[in-house]
Amino acid sequence: MDDVNSALSKLLPDMNRQLHKNIKDSAGDCEALWDYRTENGEVLFSSPLSEIHRSCTGNAPLAHMDANRGGVGTDITVLWATGLGSLDIADMVVTPPTDISVPVQRWFITLSAMFTDLHVYMKVTVNGKEWLKDYMCCDKTLHFTVKVFAECQVGTGFSALHLELVNMDKVNFVQKTQMIVDSGASASFEMDYGTSETVEKAIANFLTLKTGNLLMRNSDGSTTDTLQTAGEALSHVIQLNTGERCLTHA
Repeated sequence: MDDVNSALSKLLPDMNRQLHKNIKDSAGDCEALWDYRTENGEVLFSSPLSEIHRSCTGNAPLAHMDANRGGVGTDITVLWATGLGSLDIADMVVTPPTDISVPVQRWFITLSAMFTDLHVYMKVTVNGKEWLKDYMCCDKTLHFTVKVFAECQVGTGFSALHLELVNMDKVNFVQKTQMIVDSGASASFEMDYGTSETVEKAIANFLTLKTGNLLMRNSDGSTTDTLQTAGEALSHVIQLNTGERCLTHA
């Protein structure tokens, strides 16, 4: 395992270059993002519709939450995120199962990474009135740790990979806004908490793919579940090197 983890560490620069080359920069409601960029002169109104998804993936907001606290009704929508291409993997460590002789082995990869230029666009209404519609996150580098695990069944091989968010920096908003609601009370403190909670949930869902499977579109128009394919690739590599579909020693 020491040799494997050392090799992974040396591969990180190449992995990051491939990420920056292939990952789309934005995700969420791509049409709303395109309209925003059109209004701000960042893209031409006459551009073909195919351009909408050239650098963006998704057709719906990343998260939505509504609540009523103390007579103050809030509606929070995370419309999109940009800067996904600023993702950098800092470290990757493989941990073998405690008992490699069991019929079903569970292997772990702990991945530490960061977004250096992540921005989240939100729309917030208070008692039906628009309170905020702007980029709110993130003014600092956002660090996070994801644990990836896959089970290997003797004779069958690895299953699809699964992702779990272990840790993420607290979201720091670029700005904070205060609004006097109908009752005359300030909603500033409550809304800061509410928006932070929603943004963190949206980012966590995105990092662990809870908004959907990680699908890759092939040249023939079909789609491939990347996490399932990764598990099958692991089995294939191990079989080529050891003759077995699961490792018999670590």
